[in-house]
Formats: sequence, C-alpha cells, structure tokens
Amino acid sequence: MQLDVVSDLRDDHVLAVHALYQKEWWTHKRSLQDVEHLLSHSLSVALVEKTSNTLVAYSRVVTDYLRHALIYDVIVDESYRKKQVGRRLMEAILSHPELQGVVRFELKCLPELVPFYAKCGFTLPEEGLISMIHVRKEF
Repeated sequence: MQLDVVSDLRDDHVLAVHALYQKEWWTHKRSLQDVEHLLSHSLSVALVEKTSNTLVAYSRVVTDYLRHALIYDVIVDESYRKKQVGRRLMEAILSHPELQGVVRFELKCLPELVPFYAKCGFTLPEEGLISMIHVRKEF
C-alpha cells in the first residue's frame, strides 16, 4: 500500500477527518465546525492512500516550531490498523519538514498504547514531572 503524507487538507480530506473523529470515544462529539476550527489552528499530518486518494490516518500538532510540539488526535482508520500505518503516521510527524527544529514532542495516550509509542521513540516523562490540566468545560 502506497501512502502519501499530506498537510494541506482538501475539503474532502476535512470531511474524512471529521468522519474519523466520529468513530473515536474522545472525539466523537466534535462537530464539523469544531474540526475545521481545530485544523485551522494546528499543523495537520495525514496519510492518504495513493491509488484511491482515501485519507486513512490523521493527527494534528500544536507547536512553537522550535522547542515544543504537542501531538493530538492520532487516529488510524479501523480497516488500516495493524498494518504499520500508525507507525508511518508517527514517522511522518517526526520527520515533517516544518518540525525539524522542534526539540521535544509530547502526547497523551492510554496505558495500553505506551508500547506502541515506545517503538516510535517516545519515553515516559522524567521522574517528578506531572501532567496537569485545567478544564473549563467538557469537550
């Protein structure tokens, strides 16, 4: 399977990202308008199947392009899972030309996904660091 890395999403790709979001527990409540807003404020990294032009994986990055990058919403279409597509998506993010100056990439994941991200070069935070949040409203 040949996959292209795409950062400039076309309208049909935006609809495909929204469709992916609708299938995941942490993103299923996002409206198309919400998704469009998120995409306009993030660096998108998507994998598109070359022959069908189907978007099969997506993630977005919020970054200062120098020190820090936060990776959000890593999603692989269910029919493409267990085919190294998630690994390819992470490689596309870490090798993205606009992110080459970034020193530290961070993401949040479920405990069962730690081994997958470890294979992509991620480690648990340094001892003593705690992730904290302030929630204004439910998402």
